Amino acid sequence: MNLRALDLNLLRTLDALLTERSVTLAGRRVGLSQPATSNALARLRALFDDQLLVRARGGMQLTARAKSLARPLAEALEALELAIAEPRAFDPSTAQATISLGVTDYAALVVIPPLTRALRSRAPGIELRVHAIARPGFAMIETGEIDLAIVPIPNPPPRLRARPVFRDRMCSILRDRHPLVARARLSIEDFVRADHVLITVGTGTSPVDDALRRRGLTRRIVLRVPHFSVVPLVVRTSDMIATVPERLAQCFVKLGLTIMRPPLQLPDFEMKLVWHEARDGEPVQRWFRELLVELFSGR
Repeated sequence: MNLRALDLNLLRTLDALLTERSVTLAGRRVGLSQPATSNALARLRALFDDQLLVRARGGMQLTARAKSLARPLAEALEALELAIAEPRAFDPSTAQATISLGVTDYAALVVIPPLTRALRSRAPGIELRVHAIARPGFAMIETGEIDLAIVPIPNPPPRLRARPVFRDRMCSILRDRHPLVARARLSIEDFVRADHVLITVGTGTSPVDDALRRRGLTRRIVLRVPHFSVVPLVVRTSDMIATVPERLAQCFVKLGLTIMRPPLQLPDFEMKLVWHEARDGEPVQRWFRELLVELFSGR
């Protein structure tokens, strides 16, 4: 049997003939006239070198070859119809899926708690797998190790898609009883004289030091750490100052920290959702991206 000799319409007619065991009824089922259905049966008999259906008392009966074809053919046609059917509307409340999200230390602290609450409430069948990434994390997206990432990247490569999630600005945090908290605002002199914690992320450069350098100033850095999460715990038990993203500071303000504006013009930055274009149209991925944007829009 040469599969190229068969077309889908002929297979559908064969399925109808094997089910109905009648040329007339099979023709009605597939929308063919009786002569056209008889002609299709003749072609099928020639292709399979078997009578397939034979006349007997009480109607037409299936040959042994036809009986062996009936179930596999019906299942194959059903699978094909499911494969090419229009996708059903995505329902997060019943969806079963796993999503891999890459985040930096900062993004994990800011994004994961509210995202987890939203997923448990709206999509309990979705498992979220969080991966720590070093910026920008593009390689992990391209290899499929993660589905998407939240990173402060202005322009990802063309093969990747990006969408803004939220903006943030820098602020300084001090312990509530720090001597400088009593002042209405931090002066540049107080800021430079204080002991500072620096979070060394990526290249290790800091917009704070860049801004100070433009004014011919330097600050005293006494501690350098690779993670944001440890900084509030250090600051609350010392007289050190840390300048961190404001959304991060808000996560820890109840630990006994005070947020103050730094005495410098520091640029805001934008966190973006980045994913591969190959995943652009997947319903669960599209819903997840919309959820993230919704959670942080206006916040």
